[in-house]
Amino acid sequence: MIGAVADLFITEAITRLRERELGLEFGAFSIQTMKVTVIHALTSHIF
Repeated sequence: MIGAVADLFITEAITRLRERELGLEFGAFSIQTMKVTVIHALTSHIF
């Protein structure tokens, strides 16, 4: 469990660094796309 949380923090940190490199506009787009993908994945498993 602790390892998974650590991985999540590391992934978040890397994502934020990439967003700074690529620009906030692209970062916001990628986050929105990721949210849609996650929601779609969750709903497809439920239904």
